[in-house]
Amino acid sequence: VSSCDSSSKWKTNILPAGKSLSPVELIRNLKWQNLDHAAQLWVFRNNTSDTLFVAIDHTLADAAGLKGLCYLLASTYSQISASAIDPAGSRPSNRQGLRQVTSQFSLPEKIRSFCSWRPAAGSWRFPGATHGAPSRPAYNISHLDDPALAGLKRFGRQRAATINDLLIAAFYVAALTHLRPLNKTRLPIQITIDMRRYIKGSNGAGIANLSSSIDIWLPANINRRFDDILMETCRRLKIVKRRNPGLGAAIAIDILFIAGYPRARSFFMRHVSSGLHTRTANPILSNFGRIDDTRLMFDDTAAREAFLVGPSLSIPGLMMCASGFRNSLTLSVGYNQSAISGGLISRFVNTMRQELIAASKRAC
Repeated sequence: VSSCDSSSKWKTNILPAGKSLSPVELIRNLKWQNLDHAAQLWVFRNNTSDTLFVAIDHTLADAAGLKGLCYLLASTYSQISASAIDPAGSRPSNRQGLRQVTSQFSLPEKIRSFCSWRPAAGSWRFPGATHGAPSRPAYNISHLDDPALAGLKRFGRQRAATINDLLIAAFYVAALTHLRPLNKTRLPIQITIDMRRYIKGSNGAGIANLSSSIDIWLPANINRRFDDILMETCRRLKIVKRRNPGLGAAIAIDILFIAGYPRARSFFMRHVSSGLHTRTANPILSNFGRIDDTRLMFDDTAAREAFLVGPSLSIPGLMMCASGFRNSLTLSVGYNQSAISGGLISRFVNTMRQELIAASKRAC
C-alpha cells in the first residue's frame, strides 16, 4: 500500500480513479503477460493524496516478489510519464521457483535437510473457531514510529540482537499471553524465510514465491519476561541458521507440487479443514523487511507511506507481518474473522506492540 501526495506530475490519465487495473494493463508495453488476472492494482483518490493498493496471488509471489512488482510499477509509471518506455530494458527477469533454490545444494545436503525436517503439528488453541464457517478475511494494522523504532534498534544493538529477534520475542510473549498452549514441554512458532539468500547472483527482487519456513521451539515453562525470551530466541536461531534454514520445507513443498496444483491444493485444504475442526494451529511471523523508498518514486512523486500485509488465513490462526518504511515499522495481521475473534487479534497485536515499545524505552 502506498500513499502518494497529489501533484501536477501525478498523471491522472495513467492511473484512473475508481477503477481496478491489472498491472499488465499498466505495463502492457512490456509484453509480460503471466501476471494477468493474478495481480490487481486499485487507485483510491482524495483531495490531498492517492492510495495505491497492489495485490497478487500468493502462489505467484511472496513479499519480496510483491515489493519487486511495486518497484516495477513505479519504474514503468515514470517511463510512461516521460514517454521513454524501453520494453527490452524494462522487462523483468525470468521467474524463479523453489527448484532453482534447491538446485544450489548437493544431494547429500538436500537429503540431510529433508530428513531432519518435520512439520510442526498445531500446538496452540485459538478460541472462537467454528468448524464449517465460510472464511471472512480481516486485517489489523498497527504502526511503530520514531523515536520508538530508533530506541528499539539501540536496544537490539546493546544485546547483539536483530530487529527480527526482537519481533520473534515480542510475538512469543503475545502468544503465551493470549493463546492456549497445548504442548506442556515445548511450543513452536512458525517463521517464514526468503530463500533468495541461496540463489547465487540473485538480485533478490524476482517476482516469484520463494518463501519457506522454519519452526522456532521454546520451552513451554519459559519465564514470560521479554528479555528472557529474547535471550533464548537468539540462542535457538543461531542453532537453526547452521543447518540451511528453510531448505527442508522448501524440498517438501517442491515435492508436493510435482503432483500438480490441484492435488497440492487438496492437501492444503485438508489441513485447513483439520485446523477448523480442532481449533489448533501455530501462529506465523513473517518479517517482510524494508521497503526501499528510493524505488517507489512515481516520476518525481514520492510515496509518503508504504507497508505490506500478508494473506488472511482460512485456518483459526494468525499471520503477523512486519515491514519497514523509512523510520516506521508496520505490524499487520491477516486472519479469518469467522474462525477467530477480532478482539483477540487486537489484544494480541497490542501486547506485541507494547512489548516492543517497552524495550525501546529501556535502551541506553
